[in-house]
Amino acid sequence: MNDLVVPQSELESAQALEEQARRARSVTFETERCRKDGRLVPVRIAAALVRGVGDGTIFVLYDDITAIRNAERALREAERQYRELVESASDLVWQLDAEGRWTFVNRAAREIYGVSAEDLLGRAFADRVEPEHVARDRAAFQPVLAGGEVSDSETVHRGVAGEPRHLAFAARPIRDAEGRVAGAHGAGPGGTGRDRYDTGPALYD
Repeated sequence: MNDLVVPQSELESAQALEEQARRARSVTFETERCRKDGRLVPVRIAAALVRGVGDGTIFVLYDDITAIRNAERALREAERQYRELVESASDLVWQLDAEGRWTFVNRAAREIYGVSAEDLLGRAFADRVEPEHVARDRAAFQPVLAGGEVSDSETVHRGVAGEPRHLAFAARPIRDAEGRVAGAHGAGPGGTGRDRYDTGPALYD
């Protein structure tokens, strides 16, 4: 990192960094520095006032975070492609919280239910289930909320006009950062007739 120089556009911020390090004794932030070949490099800078030195010497450590930034861009691109895949799927792809409320539904919701995905968010999935199937659907989700999985579960939901929608789904638990089950997600084919059950359900992690 010995070939790094402060670009002209960053001179004021570099001076501000020095002043902040003198006041706070240490500071860390991310910015860009310029290599001698003119290429800008993202860096994390840690600066600290050296104690016991009378001339106010500041120790500055540069960490090249190019690989981190590249990984972040790759992750964002992968997420974008995944979202496009999910949104273009003809199968219903969904997520529920632990209370059984929709937290995500793809665009297939409009074809199946006759309403936009946004109109379903925050509402209980049971609102769209045929009354005689509600208890069975709730029971089917209990193993998932306990950490298990469900596959090939058949049910009948209702469109906005009350028309039946025969669905088959697979589901897995969603876990929070501590590993606790926070809901469920899954996918499966849906339509107006039982012939749609012949298509094996797909699950998107």
